[in-house]
Amino acid sequence: MNRYLWMGALVGSLMFTQISCTPPGAVTPPANPEAAEEKAETTEPLAAPAEPLAADQLPAAAGEGKTAAEPAKPVEVPEFLKKAMTLPEDKSANSLAAFLKSVNEPTEENMQSMQEAMTAIQTMPREQAMELMTGVQKAQGDAANLLLACADATSEQLKMAMRLKMDEILNGNEDPAPKLEALRADFEKRNLDEMVWTVEMYQPLLSFRQFYMDKKLDEFIDKVTANLDRAKGKKWISLDIVGIYMQLLMNLEGEVSNDKLMAFCASLKGAMEGCEEERMTMISKQLDGVVKRLNLAGSPMEFAAETLEGKAFDLDSLKGKVVLIDFWASWCAPCMEEMPNLQAAYEKYRDKGFEVVGFSLDEDMDALKKCIADRKISWPIVVKSKVEGAVDPTEAYAIAGIPTLFLIDKDGKVISTNVRGKLDEELEKLFPMTEEEKAAIPNVDLPAVETEEATTTEAIPAPVAEEAKPAEEAAPAAEK
Repeated sequence: MNRYLWMGALVGSLMFTQISCTPPGAVTPPANPEAAEEKAETTEPLAAPAEPLAADQLPAAAGEGKTAAEPAKPVEVPEFLKKAMTLPEDKSANSLAAFLKSVNEPTEENMQSMQEAMTAIQTMPREQAMELMTGVQKAQGDAANLLLACADATSEQLKMAMRLKMDEILNGNEDPAPKLEALRADFEKRNLDEMVWTVEMYQPLLSFRQFYMDKKLDEFIDKVTANLDRAKGKKWISLDIVGIYMQLLMNLEGEVSNDKLMAFCASLKGAMEGCEEERMTMISKQLDGVVKRLNLAGSPMEFAAETLEGKAFDLDSLKGKVVLIDFWASWCAPCMEEMPNLQAAYEKYRDKGFEVVGFSLDEDMDALKKCIADRKISWPIVVKSKVEGAVDPTEAYAIAGIPTLFLIDKDGKVISTNVRGKLDEELEKLFPMTEEEKAAIPNVDLPAVETEEATTTEAIPAPVAEEAKPAEEAAPAAEK
């Protein structure tokens, strides 16, 4: 777990799953997008484990900006942190599991203590914060190892320890495969079939980077799909694994064929059969949306929206034109980076019969209107329809990251649901132009509007579990 700040662990060890498996219907941006933790995931290939954070990377703020004459004073350590660093005297499975749960799982009882601990650690001198985080990580790691060795530990207790152990192995080793195999072999000797299976679900993912570099992603997705097929009916797949496989799906979209992606979705959904957890049902519904989107080419899309004035918007009114649907938001830095490309394409092809419709996910209408004015956006901007029962396309097609660009032909049928980075290429095929026509296109005068450094795709913010809402308010979804 050493590449994550300890405060991230405070909001629950399922945070990664929540980020990766955000249902597409959640469109409310973070209350403070600039400060939101882990604001946007990236669509870069799954990377090798990161090195442990150096002291100068820690965000403990109190020690920063102090001169030598003004050394930061240590902050009183909250009782919650003291307990988080101290293993229970009783090393039974129940006691160790209770310790890990009290530190990692937000409940009504400990939520305030967690918030106080996060506030304290952010205001501590750097050295004190480093020492505390190291101590908490070590205590959690030791407890997880002791719990995994308990012969009477229940399946749920082992899974809890397993999450921390996997963090330790995957993020603390340049080559995690040998330790992962040793863990699997140990479980096999103890006849812990469910835990053996859990490790085996992780193992194929370790080869992703090599397959990506070798440009053998078709072979890779076949491999992981076959592994998922083995899980069908076992009822052992966990939210952690589902979250990782969902992020993998988002990374692979556009890299492999839709047929292979749909087979992957079917296998993942099959592996989840029988799991009664509410989030599994939510993710299963999201997979249905992904499949629906992957099958959309050549068919009309379901689309309900309204203008900023609250009037119904009729997409069919644009039949006869090639239409780009841009799912975006004013708070989305990658959307702002994409905007000049859309404006250039709009100026180049609008007289040929090209139209853009911006479907904004903004909740703050003032911020949206200011962005439209600053960016001189001249195409129609629409928002989610407030009509009861109206189809929200972000939910219907499991749009989990923005900007997402759908291209629709003159008959109202979808050409592609993924033209980001390929828009010019598609439009050149649809609107062939002579060199003279290209030379006559005026340059686009774009306003200079500064944005944050953008990742590849901004994630649509995640809804949060009711019991964990205060700490997870700003947690975004994973990216496509």
